[in-house]
Amino acid sequence: MAQDKEKDKEKDKKKVDPTTAAIALGWKLWIFFMFGFYFLGYSAILSIALGAIAASCGGSILRWWYDPEPPNFELPDQPKRRTLAAVTQERIAKKQAREKGQKKPSKRRQLQDLGKKLLGK
Repeated sequence: MAQDKEKDKEKDKKKVDPTTAAIALGWKLWIFFMFGFYFLGYSAILSIALGAIAASCGGSILRWWYDPEPPNFELPDQPKRRTLAAVTQERIAKKQAREKGQKKPSKRRQLQDLGKKLLGK
């Protein structure tokens, strides 16, 4: 029993905070990529910059990978979904309301208006 408690304590001590591990990995990646790019012939400033980019990416991935709690994204409120039948009924009702409010021009008048629009008169 006492040995089990000691083993549990040792396991707790061995557990590393993901943030600490990510920072440590970031430094290692930075050094690795910085020297790697430098020895490939890139300038020192560019090697430092590319190494820093690699370090931040690697550290972020490690931090995300060992995150104990997944992120809780709340979706925005979705509008109520309408069925096709409901939308069709709404369109028919709007069309009927428009037809009641206006007198529909005759076919001859529609053709004259179309001709004027096309000819620009």
